[in-house]
Amino acid sequence: MLNKKWFAVSVLIIFVFYSSLPVTNASEGHQHASFSYDLNGDQQRDYELRMGGWAENVEPELETVYHEHATYHHYRYRQGQNYLRLTIMSLQNGDILYTARNYLSPTANEARLSIVAYDGQSTTARRFIPPTDPTWDAVNQQRIPGNPPSWQQLEQLPTTTPTALYLDSERLHYRVGQADLLKPIGHTVFQEVAEQRRPTEIVRGEDRITYTVPLPTNATVFSDTWGLLSTKPLIKWDNPAAVREASQLELQHDKKLSVDGAYYLTPNNYRPYAPNSFYLNPANVLGMRMVPLIDAEINGTLFEDVATHLAYASIKRQNAEGFWPTVPKSLWLSGDYQIEYNYMDNRRNADNVTFLMRFMKKKEGDPQIAAALKKWDDYQQNYIKKHAVPTPNGGILVPDYVGGEGSQMSHISLNHHLSNLMYLLESYRLDQDPQKLALAEPMLTGVESTAMLWVMPDHNLYYALTPGLKPYKPDQYPDYHSLTRDDLEVTQWLLTTVGKPRSPQLQLLIEQKNIWISHQ
Repeated sequence: MLNKKWFAVSVLIIFVFYSSLPVTNASEGHQHASFSYDLNGDQQRDYELRMGGWAENVEPELETVYHEHATYHHYRYRQGQNYLRLTIMSLQNGDILYTARNYLSPTANEARLSIVAYDGQSTTARRFIPPTDPTWDAVNQQRIPGNPPSWQQLEQLPTTTPTALYLDSERLHYRVGQADLLKPIGHTVFQEVAEQRRPTEIVRGEDRITYTVPLPTNATVFSDTWGLLSTKPLIKWDNPAAVREASQLELQHDKKLSVDGAYYLTPNNYRPYAPNSFYLNPANVLGMRMVPLIDAEINGTLFEDVATHLAYASIKRQNAEGFWPTVPKSLWLSGDYQIEYNYMDNRRNADNVTFLMRFMKKKEGDPQIAAALKKWDDYQQNYIKKHAVPTPNGGILVPDYVGGEGSQMSHISLNHHLSNLMYLLESYRLDQDPQKLALAEPMLTGVESTAMLWVMPDHNLYYALTPGLKPYKPDQYPDYHSLTRDDLEVTQWLLTTVGKPRSPQLQLLIEQKNIWISHQ
């Protein structure tokens, strides 16, 4: 009986994957430039992706990469010095996530990606409205509050759009992204050149809607786009919580999604830096926020689709040592510690592996992600043993950053230290690895034995201590408003889940921080 059950599950998985794989549409004339999809296996064509412009008549190279919960098809188009990569990700849930990048070329050129939705039904279009900052009304001498991110439902389908659209009919649900024009300035940093962006053209036919995204490039600026295709709602618009979360996590304004992961606005003390530039951030906080939202019936499939891509893009970027580097240089870290490019930030790494761990648990296992986590676990054990700062009672505190040869030991911020402790405790709950608990215990003691060193006279907490256990530049680097307090509370809860009592010293720090917060 059990064998029959697993056979049925295997057949279902194979059916879901193969019903969403690309099927060449020979009637279009250029088989290598057109990919059709029947996503739910009902023998109806749902979508088609077509390459146009210079790539239309080019035979692409195909690389297929298999994962537990998705398969990537990388189509690489080359013609002279022109190069375009179309990546089509077939997810286990039947959805398609695509990205297309027309790379730099010495000679200006244009490719086009057309997304054809085979649906003659009424289609509702929504666009993302970015948040606005508070402003000051000088005439009336009053502060005008800003607005949170939101969505606008369009009265009718437009003929062009400069931004991404989420589109829903009775049968099809999809996202057509705008083409971002990006100028690479080095070390994973791209400056957005919004003024050169071209609008997406929309043509409605009797039984289809065609969205054509222009992908121009030249010697300094390339174009990049991404989208989603589904027969299930991407966002459950009747669920206010899902709608709100989707607006906060949308990747087209102050965050970008590409084939290699999520890009965030570049801090102005990073190098290279330019206004409105983005860098590849290894933290995957977005993914961590999406994991609890993975429930297609309640929230839609958007969160699962993007989180799956972020997970597989992440494990591909893990370096040989076992961590995920922050590639740009921080002037702060370079000036204080001679930490240059490609450094290890232990908060970003702890957030990333926590995301991967939770995603793997949600998806009930993934051998490739498990291997990446094991590689990180080995690195973390060695890194902490090598760099830990001893404290009274056999405790340790862990410096935030590690640079290359010639760099110095950095400060220890409480939130960074706690993020690594939280990962060890949460990971121990899953795999019962005694090494993790053995490392977590002196890290906890490190905070407990220095508890009063973290408390400021006004009840706030110092952001960081030096390796000599002195406050680190408190006038320049204040603690976050509530992040550290939240980390302390989560740590307390995690201790109880692994059979440990709540820490009185951690509770003292929570109470001190709450006193400070109550007076703000």
